Amino acid sequence: MEKFLEKLGKNKFEIILAVLIIAFGIFLRTYHFSDWLHFEVDQTFDFNLVSPAVAHGIANLPLLGPNAGSQSLRLGPAFYYLEYLAAKIFGNTPQGHAGGVLSLAILALPLFYIFIRRYFSKQTSLGLLALYATSLYLILYSRFSWSPNVLPFLGIALAYALLRAVSKNEKRKNVWFLIAVALATFTSQIHFNAFFTVPVIFILFLIIKRPRFSWPAWIGAVLIVLMMYLPVVLNEIKTHGQDLAFFGKEMTRVHRGQGGSLITSTINDIEYHASEFSLILTGQDVINNAVEHGSGTDLVPLCRPGVSCKESVAVKIFGLLVIILGTYFAIRNFRKEDEDDRRNFLLLILLWFYVFFAYMFALIHSDYSIEPRFFLFVSPLAIIFLGLALDFLAPEKDKWRLIIFSLVIIVLAALNLQKVRADFDQLKNAGHSDQDVETEDVFPDNSRLTYYQETAIANYIYSKYEKNHYPVYLQVTHKYYEALWYQLKLKGVPYFDKGQGESPFVVYAEGNYFIIADPTKNDPFAAKRDYRFSTVGSQDFGSLIVYYLQPKSQFVNKLIQKHQGKSLQARQISKLMTWKKLFEN
Repeated sequence: MEKFLEKLGKNKFEIILAVLIIAFGIFLRTYHFSDWLHFEVDQTFDFNLVSPAVAHGIANLPLLGPNAGSQSLRLGPAFYYLEYLAAKIFGNTPQGHAGGVLSLAILALPLFYIFIRRYFSKQTSLGLLALYATSLYLILYSRFSWSPNVLPFLGIALAYALLRAVSKNEKRKNVWFLIAVALATFTSQIHFNAFFTVPVIFILFLIIKRPRFSWPAWIGAVLIVLMMYLPVVLNEIKTHGQDLAFFGKEMTRVHRGQGGSLITSTINDIEYHASEFSLILTGQDVINNAVEHGSGTDLVPLCRPGVSCKESVAVKIFGLLVIILGTYFAIRNFRKEDEDDRRNFLLLILLWFYVFFAYMFALIHSDYSIEPRFFLFVSPLAIIFLGLALDFLAPEKDKWRLIIFSLVIIVLAALNLQKVRADFDQLKNAGHSDQDVETEDVFPDNSRLTYYQETAIANYIYSKYEKNHYPVYLQVTHKYYEALWYQLKLKGVPYFDKGQGESPFVVYAEGNYFIIADPTKNDPFAAKRDYRFSTVGSQDFGSLIVYYLQPKSQFVNKLIQKHQGKSLQARQISKLMTWKKLFEN
């Protein structure tokens, strides 16, 4: 304790600055968190799946996790168990479920600083922490519940645990090795990007370092992996290898074509990394151009034939320079470094980058769509590579070097904060006016709809329902459908909409019909106020307009729907194997 207090006293100024930066980062991640929560189709699925376990017992948790690649293919359930824990702590609400992502995003701030201090000086580390705290990319992905959003924390935590496990100065190597195994196993269940890259990074690092752990530690590591993948194994036994079959089908199916030659795929891989690293560092996005395909989106590089990329040249060059200089200095310093812990840091950083780069090359060459969230796992590397690129300045040596380094950090942080403010302004005004959001965005969603707006829309619908208590029928794009029905169910509105076995051409005399659309963006639902209905009311909610419809008497063919329906998500969730179903059958 005395040594700790003595060290604390010597580094008091550093700690104060780090705490202030972390506090600012927490503010940006929690500002209007509840009202502006992103709660759409993926979030409602996870919520509706985990919520029964929170309310009625842990046995209702599933044996598999969120879908990946297709609606059927799923990884392990680690994220759902994390969301369950968050809901037990913060409440069985959308905000409570998102509390797990937010908590890990907050914990990532001090952990990132502790991790990079193993290599960088306190001056450089504080600057990099300031960038991590203000990065638009990292802020936005910490403000809602989605399984990939926990990858920045898990990547840093795993890297830190691995470094502690192989350090010659570490007294508890076996303990840190077991922590690293648990983190690696957990992370591999979060997203396919982690599933394919984490084991490779982990194993290669151990093969190169060849650390010595006790036999009990190795046995413990095997038991941890088996225990954490036990739900997946039990599910496969019970379903006769159903998910494994989906996995094989997804891995072998033919995609939309080929990603081009090896050279073309390599260039596209470099382009994506340069653009995404630049996005993480500056908040300027030039590659995530959301091209609408029906109700979904697809992302394409802006420099493909026929697409102008003039606006993106400077941003891409910056990202490319960061990658080139970062890898150059990492390799050069690794060869020259005498201190073992610092060499380990550089080795792990290089493995982390190149394994992921190779994986992304495989995806691009197979013509998979590359989404912004794919880079969450390597997002800390963008900032670390910048630190390596700027480390030649050695800001700890004199004030002029420190001033130059600080100016670079301030400019990059200011660029990010400018984008953060613009995004917050869009969320603030989304309930009052339709937001003109450019398609280049951090995640492919050029619309803005907050949880607060969803609540207001549900209140309007309920105001009509409570006058007659007729069944409610909604026509709205699928990404908002379940979120609005969650709000309505909270108010006691029973679900009849699109009941199983009911023809879509049935028109009930006793029914509350609503179309929810954005008429400024060629929303197909805006045109569905057809001849069978009359518009008897409407209300503008900024991003969306709600039309209240009444069926015309000559088109009514039934009085009222008597049997309640079941939503698509409810039907999908009911098919998943849970612990309760496992033991019941």
